[in-house]
Amino acid sequence: MSSSLSPPPGLPSPPALLPPPPVATSPRAQLPLLWPDVPPPAPATSPTMADDADGALRVAAGVARAGADSQRFESVKSTEWRIEKVFSRLKATSGFPLVSPPMTLAPFADVRFQFSAGENWASSSRNPKQKKPLHQEPRGPTLSNGSLRLKCIGTSTVSFKIRIIIGNFSEGPFECHFVDTSVQDFPLGVDWRQHLEPRTGCLRIRVQTFTD
Repeated sequence: MSSSLSPPPGLPSPPALLPPPPVATSPRAQLPLLWPDVPPPAPATSPTMADDADGALRVAAGVARAGADSQRFESVKSTEWRIEKVFSRLKATSGFPLVSPPMTLAPFADVRFQFSAGENWASSSRNPKQKKPLHQEPRGPTLSNGSLRLKCIGTSTVSFKIRIIIGNFSEGPFECHFVDTSVQDFPLGVDWRQHLEPRTGCLRIRVQTFTD
């Protein structure tokens, strides 16, 4: 015998048996909850093919520029000759040019540097034989500060550029080649006595080689 939830005839239905009230379905009730006056987020967009192409070009240009700078940096090589107690050595040689040990310069593995002190030093009080003839090569007006000679064993068709750095002073660039001769002379345009190491009195001569 099935039970019936209907009330007896003539009696109202109890509250628990009444159907739920209808839910309002206005358009405002169907919208998602948002903060007041805050616009909804813009839809996400993916980069276009044009943006990808521009980015790839910028990356390629940066890589090419970095590669060129790296090659330019690696092409510069420096050879240094330190002349310790340069005044004592000049005194001992009586004015003869000072000669370096064999140096590696650009493609050449046996290059000698010859440093001539110049007329300014020869006429100064640092030269104990300033009143006597010195065993120095003939000087011109441009060699008053001395000169640097590069002497290479053999000849070569290779041509390159050099900078001469006395202490922290740089001169050049100069064209250097040993095509028809094994000797190249470069007059110094700075008084090397003013560019010695403060504590040691050492004369640092550096030659940088590079190509265009």
